[in-house]
Amino acid sequence: MRQTTKRFTSAAGLAMLTASAFAQMVGHIGPQSDFQVVGKLTTAEEQKPAAEFRAIQERVNGAAYDPQADAILSAAEASTKSAFAFSQMVRRRAATYRTTFSGFMPWICGPKGDTLIVEWQVFGSLGNGTLLLEDEPCVSIYALRIGHIQVDSRAAINAVLEGIFGPQDPFTRATVSVDFMPPATRWLASRLMTSSTDGLANVDYKAVITAEDTFLVLTLGTGGYDNSYPVPPFIPERFAPLGEQVKTWDVARLWAELNHGELEHRGLLLLTEIFRRGGSGADFLRALDPGGDHVGLSARATVATWALVRAGKQNALPTYLDAALQRYEGVGPEAEQAASRLFWDPEKRCLPAVQEIAIRHLNGPFPAGPLGYLGRCSASADILVKLERMAVPDKYSIDRDSAIRAIRSRLKAR
Repeated sequence: MRQTTKRFTSAAGLAMLTASAFAQMVGHIGPQSDFQVVGKLTTAEEQKPAAEFRAIQERVNGAAYDPQADAILSAAEASTKSAFAFSQMVRRRAATYRTTFSGFMPWICGPKGDTLIVEWQVFGSLGNGTLLLEDEPCVSIYALRIGHIQVDSRAAINAVLEGIFGPQDPFTRATVSVDFMPPATRWLASRLMTSSTDGLANVDYKAVITAEDTFLVLTLGTGGYDNSYPVPPFIPERFAPLGEQVKTWDVARLWAELNHGELEHRGLLLLTEIFRRGGSGADFLRALDPGGDHVGLSARATVATWALVRAGKQNALPTYLDAALQRYEGVGPEAEQAASRLFWDPEKRCLPAVQEIAIRHLNGPFPAGPLGYLGRCSASADILVKLERMAVPDKYSIDRDSAIRAIRSRLKAR
């Protein structure tokens, strides 16, 4: 798929794209190929965009609105206006509903948590219509209904996409999957692979043209997340935003909640609040411990380091490193990746105190982290000699050689 500079802004800041027949049909088939014919779909597949639109509209009509969702609503509306090419959008109604948070989120995203639904009347080059947004903690789904569009040529399909997304949008230059070529086209879809490794960062749409209407459903992924959204992704508690709620919690509750739910975003928010209130070295060591077995050690190390930075306590990290590394050495080989993560400074700083710790642990059981740090930061001739004379197990030879090359390069550049 062609590279683009515009990024979609997801209303929720994230999305989980479920595996479906539509997703499997969409693919890039060469730089000159703008269309991919998939053939006749099943009746259920053809009817799905219209069915999703009606289901969301029924939910927005049947639910009340929680004023604590105002911050989410404001951000969602701003994001929506930037993501579509409509000349005017008029909000008709908004509603909210809440799914109980169980403390456990299977494969990151369930249960749904606090959900916002918005309905707008939209006006644009394709005529008037209705746009719906169902904004969950782990997915932003838009459903659009406009009048029947005559798709009798490839140019007509491109005009439809430009009328919805704008002429500079990635979707107007992505491969389009169709059931049949114009004028027989009744279904079209596309996917933007914004990440080659993370399926959660993808964006896709599917549309169907009926005798009376055109329905389109757009799912936005985390690749479009921006920091203007008031709640980080994957956090169920949004009405009011969890960041506001935790200000009233005591430290005991923050620690208790840390072991519930998704770690990278919700856990980061909780741990940042703990450190902001004056976390100590003992708190940092406690944050590294996932409890029970050793699954999740590296994730904990990453989140704990980031939380220190977000709390403004990043300068304390060198004073905690020795104790943390000694704890990991007591765990054994399972802690190797976590030990390396402690040397991945989120701010990419090079601190003399950390360099000294890295040197001390070069001959320990986990030399990869120290070698990586010295390779990124050191410009010392003495350290270069030490690394050149250092014997390491074969699996660390690449790390050592890389560090040696990097230090030599810095010395030559002086």
